[in-house]
Amino acid sequence: MSQWAIEQERYTIPVERPDVAVERFINADEFLVVYECMADAGVPIEFGEDGGISWTIAEDAAGSTALAEYTCTAQYPFYPPQVRHFTEEQHAYLYDYYQDVLIPCLLMEGYEVSDAAPTRKEFDDLTTLDSFWNPYDFIDYPLDYDELEALYATCPSVPFRAPVAD
Repeated sequence: MSQWAIEQERYTIPVERPDVAVERFINADEFLVVYECMADAGVPIEFGEDGGISWTIAEDAAGSTALAEYTCTAQYPFYPPQVRHFTEEQHAYLYDYYQDVLIPCLLMEGYEVSDAAPTRKEFDDLTTLDSFWNPYDFIDYPLDYDELEALYATCPSVPFRAPVAD
């Protein structure tokens, strides 16, 4: 399933998939350009003093917010060498972590995952260079930045960090 299909399923987007031209590839340390693009598109992005970024998705603006997120991410993709690739073992471990640890943790904290978790095969099919199924994408928002940070601390979105090359 493509990123566009995921966005259409998650939100009601009343338009066809737009053709988006890449403005430029970005380095990992330039990620703010995506959020600045979204702010320019009318999404109420808040840039925190501590470096955090948050936005609230109004019910009547969910489609336009998803469209802005999709468009801006497509306009400013990461250079392919900077996209982390999971090994098969890491990918399998991530699926198991979501099923056995993260989803139950979110439920214990009072956050229901609104989309049924994919099967292992569906998870593999959904995983591309720049996206994959993540339970955090399917919990009820809005959470403010502090609430989200506390939830991430209690229920980390990934169970490992890729080793940094020397």
